[in-house]
Amino acid sequence: MPKSAEMLPGLMVKLAEMRKLRVIPVLKSIARRAHLDSAARFANRKRLLIVTYHGLREDASPHRHWLLLPLSEFARQMQHLRSHYNVVRLDDAIRELDTESVSEPRACITFDDGYRSNLDLALPVLRELGLPATIFLPTGLIGTTKLLWTTLLDLGLQKADAAARQQIANCLGLTARLNSPHFAFLVSDTLKTMRPDRRDEMLDRFDAFLPPVSELESKPFEFLTWSDVGAMEATNLISFGAHTVNHEIVRNLDDQALREEIRGSLDALAQRCQRSSRVFAYPNGREVDFDDRAARILEQSGCAAAVSTIEGLNRAGTPRYALRRISIGAELEFSEFRLKVSGFDAHVRRLIRRA
Repeated sequence: MPKSAEMLPGLMVKLAEMRKLRVIPVLKSIARRAHLDSAARFANRKRLLIVTYHGLREDASPHRHWLLLPLSEFARQMQHLRSHYNVVRLDDAIRELDTESVSEPRACITFDDGYRSNLDLALPVLRELGLPATIFLPTGLIGTTKLLWTTLLDLGLQKADAAARQQIANCLGLTARLNSPHFAFLVSDTLKTMRPDRRDEMLDRFDAFLPPVSELESKPFEFLTWSDVGAMEATNLISFGAHTVNHEIVRNLDDQALREEIRGSLDALAQRCQRSSRVFAYPNGREVDFDDRAARILEQSGCAAAVSTIEGLNRAGTPRYALRRISIGAELEFSEFRLKVSGFDAHVRRLIRRA
């Protein structure tokens, strides 16, 4: 085989990647200026939008983290959804997903993890606008002072010096640039592929390298209490769904642990809530983070559906135990938010994949 032919597949991949890098930003820029979100919203009017948030922060807060959306931006986004969508309860929307008579864009609002800012900051906005939402709880962490391991790791890495980062990179066999803004994500993503016991072993080793996280730094990531859950449920706007007991990535669990994490969280909500959601949310929620075992347990346990973080809108044929959501982070500009929720981004990516 000629050497040029051997090189061709690699060159094709590189060209495709270059096209992605150049085409997507250009298309987004044109779409923002031309307000193509309106056209995309109309084209996707029969599809269901599910947006997901985590925590919020006051605009003047010194805390900066991709999970903490500024309050004013959250209010602006909620106003947009109220103006352009029929915002409905998640359980109701899923029951109606097969309905062919739907003729207006519908949206559901969700939050993952159950941070206290959902009560202090998000709820007043939702009440003012009359918008329902579903919050997915890792039930074993509610009412505790614990933090998610991902949060502790991220906060520690933000303050870590080069020597500490190098030690962690060595532990994981990583060769990434230590000062890269993506280093923390790479470390976290590597740990997310491990079974919980192996991951915890690594985290224990990291404790020797990472600076401690202060109470002030951890405050935005405090969980709700069960009393908070009851008060929010009493508003008749907020419902609560299961998110495992300990926020474990379900694909990494053996069969027994998987059942315990799923059924344990469902049982806790059944005991604590007047009427819990019949929808489950996978922790982390990427396609590699859950499997058919989890879907079977959820169906056997009476769950009607499960939501992921696979980006996109939902239609009648979307698998009920792998529903798609649009994840909203703190760095997202409002013009890009409008494009994402309209389905424009996902449509462009589909076209490029086909090409």
